[in-house]
Amino acid sequence: MKKVLGIALAAGLLLTACGSNGSPAAKEENVKFGEIMNKGKQVTYAIGTNKAETNTPNKFNPIYCYIFSDNGKITVYHSKKDVKLKDMKDKSYDDILKEAKKENKEHFEESKKDKINDLEAEDADEKALNEVKNLKYKEPKERDLKIDAFEDGTGNHTRKEKFYVTSDGFDGTEYINDTKALNNYYYYIMRSSADTINIYDKNYAYLDNGEYGRDRMYLITEVGKNTKSSELDEPDSKYVKTYE
Repeated sequence: MKKVLGIALAAGLLLTACGSNGSPAAKEENVKFGEIMNKGKQVTYAIGTNKAETNTPNKFNPIYCYIFSDNGKITVYHSKKDVKLKDMKDKSYDDILKEAKKENKEHFEESKKDKINDLEAEDADEKALNEVKNLKYKEPKERDLKIDAFEDGTGNHTRKEKFYVTSDGFDGTEYINDTKALNNYYYYIMRSSADTINIYDKNYAYLDNGEYGRDRMYLITEVGKNTKSSELDEPDSKYVKTYE
């Protein structure tokens, strides 16, 4: 797994109009992801860059993982290769969840196979190789949503946030699916917010990690038609732990 800015696993959207779920916080004029993920049910995507990167997400951005939040609890599923934001068009909450569960299992099997091939090519220790070979698939576990906020120079606003919302995955030869480990060592850093964007007939809010090239990634979720922008959670938000 890729480690970026500390340790981060490499590798949403409000529901469609026909869905019965969706965070009420996603309908505000200016939205905050901590509030969205702590109020109601919501699907958020962690996405990477596309080949024609414009510093703004579009339908071609690849999905890293699906983050299902339910009143402050999250369950995260890894996507399979080549799945893009456009592939979620017209899908309901249940459709997305069903697809996410399927893709997460496929990703596990592919990652396990790749890891075995790598270890064999490296003539790795037999014990480590056997441990990987004996791994069995397990469904991701629900865990508490954890967000760290870091104050800017004034102490009144946030300069960056750590979202501990990565999926299960390999770190070296170890497959990480323990919720305590995931909520202590693996995260995405977000540094900036922006105006909402339209993709097909949906309005999306997103946060940006501020990196360049292949390291750039976003958290993105569908919001209300009248939502205008996203914001980082403030240092005094009850949904974050704040650091200087």
